[in-house]
Amino acid sequence: MKKIKLFLVLMLLPLLFSNNVFAKEEKINAEVSRQKILFDGKEIDTIEAYNIEGNNYFKLRDVAALVSGTEINFDVSFNETRRSVEITRDTAYKKQENDLVKKVSDSKLDVRDAKPVCYIDNEKVLYKGYLINNNNFFRLRDLGKTIGFYVSYDKDEDAVIIKSEKLEPKDLIEREEVTIVNLYSDPIANSKKINNSDKKISSLTIDDFIKDLKSAILITDKAKRLSVIEKSYDKANNNIVLIPDFKYKGKLFLTPVLKVEQDSKTSVMKLENENISFDLLKNKAGIDPNKDFKLTLGYYEGDEEDHNFRFLSLIEISY
Repeated sequence: MKKIKLFLVLMLLPLLFSNNVFAKEEKINAEVSRQKILFDGKEIDTIEAYNIEGNNYFKLRDVAALVSGTEINFDVSFNETRRSVEITRDTAYKKQENDLVKKVSDSKLDVRDAKPVCYIDNEKVLYKGYLINNNNFFRLRDLGKTIGFYVSYDKDEDAVIIKSEKLEPKDLIEREEVTIVNLYSDPIANSKKINNSDKKISSLTIDDFIKDLKSAILITDKAKRLSVIEKSYDKANNNIVLIPDFKYKGKLFLTPVLKVEQDSKTSVMKLENENISFDLLKNKAGIDPNKDFKLTLGYYEGDEEDHNFRFLSLIEISY
């Protein structure tokens, strides 16, 4: 009996490994695009482009460098904080050393599916893209549609047509526009404790409060309830920005307000920037930063009165 069981195990092992452990990713067929590229009628031979499933994919910085100085120019940068590609319309792009340098070989192409996080003028965009030899490539038509410039194909010329013609930008998918008027944040899920007995912490930031926001609901003017998917702090405007599921187009902007509690003492203050130092709390709220205290990040609903303070997230400091 033991021999039979051992035999069955040995027979099954190759099947298990072939279906799971050694399963290969489906190969993506990509080749250097052989089509001509015409920009405002002039042939461009310095752009690295690949054809995948009948669509042309371009490096974003190449396109930015190509259209720089025209009315459709846009800038490209990388946001380290939210690990995203940032596209800014109507802003000049500074050409870099590796921009508009064409590679002509199909050999040794390392092609992988990629869904890079991208924002255009701070609006999130979900591009279909590929990582080719460690560079992000985007479908040219998608770039033209979302950034707002002319892209077409001339069958007779077998040419990709790009024009410095400014068009109205459009989303890649249908999104329902919503007006967000209110917010509910779960006070249990969105509270945490920090033991500061070793006194290593002398300050917090707004991001410390919102990065772990676990349960918050956005409420629209039509009483639709939407989960918060993205949250961030806009330094330039001193706003907390809350965004629902991507199929909805809308945002809620909150001016940050902090409630400070220690013993029986409570005070509420508007925050002027993202930094919350314990020295600031000592000076403005009169607390002892070496004793237990609670910090509640929130906002005013309506007039800037203490009774209009609403909860967003809480951090309790203990010693």
